Amino acid sequence: MATLAEIKDHINSVSSIAKVTNALQVMSAAQHQRLRARLQASGAYAELSWAVLTRLASAASDALGDDPVFTGRAPVRAVALLVIAGDRGMAGDYYQALSTEVRRFVQSQEAPVRLLVVGSHGGQALGRWPNRESVNLQLTTNIQVDDLSVLARALLDAYRAQQYDAIHVAYTRFLGGVRFSPSVEQWLPLQLDLETPRQVIFEPAPEQLLAELLPAVLRYRLFSRIVESMAAETAARMMAMRTATRNAQDLIGRLRTSYNKARQQTITNEMLDIIGGADAVQHAGGPQ
Repeated sequence: MATLAEIKDHINSVSSIAKVTNALQVMSAAQHQRLRARLQASGAYAELSWAVLTRLASAASDALGDDPVFTGRAPVRAVALLVIAGDRGMAGDYYQALSTEVRRFVQSQEAPVRLLVVGSHGGQALGRWPNRESVNLQLTTNIQVDDLSVLARALLDAYRAQQYDAIHVAYTRFLGGVRFSPSVEQWLPLQLDLETPRQVIFEPAPEQLLAELLPAVLRYRLFSRIVESMAAETAARMMAMRTATRNAQDLIGRLRTSYNKARQQTITNEMLDIIGGADAVQHAGGPQ
């Protein structure tokens, strides 16, 4: 049975942990609110701009010829998967869910898949993948669209240079509250709708227009996916820290109960020792 001092030390240790997890919960909640506001401001535009880009490319498919960005390449010999992970841990099952989705995608592909991991913690969460590299990008709640210009251009250039025949993006959809779901999307080549009406007048020419639009739309969509993933991550961390704080408080309650019982037992034992000592003295002073 633990001593009073040991129980008290345990209470102090758990109390310190509870303070840390509570602080992380408060910080995550503040970050989550900022990210949700940014997602609400950017998400609709990102989806609409991607839809417009795809619709324009579909309408101009005859004029685009055999541009692989729009027509694709066959056979697919190399695939890139950009994984939007994160820079911090302690987010419950957020990384495990993302890792499971990444593994499912990789196993579904016939061609080898190279992982391009965004977020310093993503490499740890994904484990040992032989074909993986880290993307040098710091994920903060203040990330800007322009911060993604280099990455968006690098993805497009790698595809055009035939380094990859398909580029997909793994991110985490934020579903509201503390709900999230990992997802994988194909970005390149664009998935066109060949049934789109072609009665569209382009000015300038569609090749020139789409060449200007594609990098900008890729950049903004990448920004939106990163913000959404970070919103999901902070929601998961907020819930994980809330649960950890609650568990710590429950443990502190049980430890205090154990402490009080042990203290009462100690007092009882001391009283019994005193009574026993008094009886011994009384018997020692009686008739011989």
